[in-house]
Parts: sequence; structure tokens; C-alpha cells
Amino acid sequence: MKITQNGMACCSVVVGRDATWLEHHAAQELRSYIQKISGAVLLVVPEHDAQSVPGGKILIGRPATHGMIRTFEKKAHVLPAQSDVENDCVALAVRGETLVISGSNERSVYYSVCHLLQTYFGVGFYFDGDSCTASPDMTLPDLTLVERSSFKFRHTVGQWVYNFGAFLNKEERRRELDMYARNKINSYRFYSWNTYVRKRTFQKMGVPIEPITQEDIARMEVTRDTAEYARSLGMDTMVQMMIQETSLEFRKVYPNARYFGCEWVKDDGAAPQTVPFLYPDDPLYKTLSQCGSSRPPGPPGRDPSADRSKAAPSSSPCWTHCPGPWSWPRCACRPGPRTWWPGHPPVRPQKAGPAHWQ
Repeated sequence: MKITQNGMACCSVVVGRDATWLEHHAAQELRSYIQKISGAVLLVVPEHDAQSVPGGKILIGRPATHGMIRTFEKKAHVLPAQSDVENDCVALAVRGETLVISGSNERSVYYSVCHLLQTYFGVGFYFDGDSCTASPDMTLPDLTLVERSSFKFRHTVGQWVYNFGAFLNKEERRRELDMYARNKINSYRFYSWNTYVRKRTFQKMGVPIEPITQEDIARMEVTRDTAEYARSLGMDTMVQMMIQETSLEFRKVYPNARYFGCEWVKDDGAAPQTVPFLYPDDPLYKTLSQCGSSRPPGPPGRDPSADRSKAAPSSSPCWTHCPGPWSWPRCACRPGPRTWWPGHPPVRPQKAGPAHWQ
């Protein structure tokens, strides 16, 4: 299938009659990156105008939102069933001069666009800028790719990667979210150190805490905008009280608190007021100790003491290394192919190339 030739468009992008905002967004993202790579500007047209536009067709959406994809699936029987419960599944199919970009749910359609760009056209999505190789000719062979993530949640913490100290503004947070969504992150956590959320939580719990300031309220508004945009990209959002965030005042009010803001297991050098909440006879401790409780080991050459686990020995056989971005470590207790790995955002390679997600 010819998508572009000599920097000219050979096809158009068709969105469904009942396309959602995220499916429209996916179409615009594809159009934008094809222009970056080839210089060609593809038309994005609604389904009812598709037949009047010559050339190949890139259909973006799901059978539930796109009549042409619904007709395609009745004959092809290759697309995943629609589900907001099962793990996300990307789907790409090329038949002649038609490319179908679909998925098991709304956000999976967006992930499929990004997967196409990464896997077949070598695009890398990074916080400090995208990476792609210019090519006036973009083609695809006939293919069927249906790939489901082995992880229901692929999670990260907002702005933790590069700086805890500088609070990002709305535009910077949106740029961060775009980068995460393009890399198939579907769960985003806000940290709560000294924020409106932490102070308001303590106030409602009757714990003495410093007063809420105008700066706290301003940051809360940025957080609110960030949460709304994250959800528009299909991400689940959460705020948790970190283990370091309880205080002596909290302990006075809730001396028997066990599963709230405490250390997993009391370290030898921990402060006297530190209260552990997982014990060897605790069912949760036993569950975690059997599989995945140890912190995954770091890259080869890293000081093992830096990865010492509190809840189980760092030598747990549950984890093993797999090559490729986002793929270390891997739980050896779970058989199957390498998978989209949640955790660290991608690091720009010395030589740009396609990202690997299996």
C-alpha cells in the first residue's frame, strides 16, 4: 500500500461517523507524523465523504464507531472484540489499498496509530523531542497485526523522571502526557508531597497540618487540568499518600494505622516512630513474597545494594532480564512473549530506531 510517494499523498484518512474525540485525535496525530516523515499532507475526511476522495484509504476507529470498518470486519474477522475490561489490544490490517487501524477499545485505537509509527516507520516518542527519519516514500505490505498487552495497567508517576523540585505548568504537563500516551502508558499517578491533596486529606482526617496556601490552590488547578487531559487520552489517574508522607501528628491521631502511609517493613536504621505494616504472618506479605514482591533488579553493572528489597530477598527468582527498551526486568513466573513493559519512560537511544514493544 502506498501511503506517500515522492512526498505526495497517495491516500486519505477516514474517521467514522460516530468517532470519539480520541479517535479524531488519533487521525490528526497520524496525519501530523506522516507529514513530518514525508512532507505529504493527507486529507482527513468523515466517513460519508470517503467515496468522493480518490486514492487509498486509512480507516481509523472501531466497528462500533466506523461503518467502513464494520463492513471490513464482517469479511476479514481479524479485529479484537470490543472490551473495556480486557487488556488493551492494538490492531492493524492492510488489504490492498486499505489500511485499518483499530483496537479493542477507544484508547487502543490511539495506541495502534502510535504502534504503526513506531514499528513500521521508526518513530521514537521522547520527552525532549521525537525521533524519525525523513522518507518521501511510505509504503506498507499486506499485513495483519493484532497484539494484546500482558499488563492491564502500564503506569507512571507525573514528572518524577526528570525533576521533583520544579512544578510543571499546564503546557509542560500536557506535553508530558502526550509522550506517555504515545508510548501506551494508560495509568498516571500524581505525587502528593506538600500539596493541596495532602493537606486537604489530613484536614478531613482531623490531623494537624500546615494551612493551604494560594500556591497550593494554583497547583491544584494545574493538576485538575492535567487530570482532565490525561483522561481524555484514555489514562486512569490517581493520587496516593506516599509512604514518607505520614507525620508524628498523624501517628498521634491514628496510632494503630496499618495500611496507610507506613514503611513496608521497618529497616534496621529506621527512625523510632516508623511503624511497619507488613509482617511475615500477614496474608498480603505472603502473597507478595511468592511473586513480584522483590524490587526488580537494575541493569547489569549496577550496585545490587541499591536495589535491596524490604519485603523479600533481592535474589528472588521471579525476575529476569530481557533486552530491549521497556523490557527489563521480566517476571519469569509469567510465561509468554515479551510485553509492553510499564515503568520507566523510553530513553533516547544513541542511534534512533524503531521501538520494540513485545
